[in-house]
Amino acid sequence: MRLILLFALLFSSQAWSLEEAVLELDTDHKVYYRYQQAEQGQPTIVLLNGLIYSISHWDRYFAELSEEGFGVLQIAYSTQPESLRYLEETPFYGKMEFTLQGPNQVGIETQTLIDEVMTVVDFLEIDRFNVLSLSYGSIVASELAVQQKSRIDNLILVAPAVMSSHRYNPYGQSRHQFYLSQKLLGLPIDYFYDVELYNTMSLIISPASYAFEDVKFNDFFNGVYQMARSSKWFDLKDYAAKDLPSTYLFLASLEDPSLLMDQNRFWDLMSSNSARRSAVVFQGGYHALPGVVPEATAVMTARAIRDELAPGMESVIVGNDNPSADKKNSSLDWSSWTESLSK
Repeated sequence: MRLILLFALLFSSQAWSLEEAVLELDTDHKVYYRYQQAEQGQPTIVLLNGLIYSISHWDRYFAELSEEGFGVLQIAYSTQPESLRYLEETPFYGKMEFTLQGPNQVGIETQTLIDEVMTVVDFLEIDRFNVLSLSYGSIVASELAVQQKSRIDNLILVAPAVMSSHRYNPYGQSRHQFYLSQKLLGLPIDYFYDVELYNTMSLIISPASYAFEDVKFNDFFNGVYQMARSSKWFDLKDYAAKDLPSTYLFLASLEDPSLLMDQNRFWDLMSSNSARRSAVVFQGGYHALPGVVPEATAVMTARAIRDELAPGMESVIVGNDNPSADKKNSSLDWSSWTESLSK
């Protein structure tokens, strides 16, 4: 394991520093992070990104928490552009193996991403911490919270993905149910599900829509596909009865209605879990709250970590003057694919 230090700003007069670096787990596996060390006695919060959301959209939110004295650690999964741009070869998940069913990517699992997060946390010698996840990040954060409960003080789920994105359109939902029925019969259908999911995502994610400097499109596409593939059986509602740390839910009132309904179902199921704390509805906010309304999200984050939110549900009015780019890029958009199927 090797550290590539991109930027470090150290202040000898204060007990904090800002560090931007890449941790090389192997020559084909690197993880980018940026870390603001906590002021003495202040907690640290680990931020887990969404599926295709840009790290730069967190800048104002990151700064707001840092200015409060919090330690802030933001990690880009190895599948995301901020990490991929430092690779000089095909990433580990893009390599192929050959099976009786044909060539197949080696792939990743959610555990791979959890291990990446904890590798960075342990490398920085952070003992106790809080976790805040956006969208897809809840898939990683929920299982991470179960595995590392003894080290995590609070879990804050921001506009969490409850199920994989494709299950929120009629075709994807029906195909998932079909594959699930076959799986319950004991048939080895995961490979065929993966192939269909790959073809589906090829219709959504194109080089014209997703181009990143110094990152090959195929490396980016395969990374997003692998993250979606690893979560195709995930359902956050299954975690409502698990042994979690203190858990908070941040909701965007302008969320996709189907997803918002499922987020509320998850919270209702949490009612019998002693870990359930408070839910906050951002009235006028879109899905990617840390990028859309960073100041308000930072204030409520700090209140949650300091245990200043009342039990039950709070509401904060943030207006609806949201940047269109944040709205567009905050979650994987399957609408164009659904439209193409109906033609």
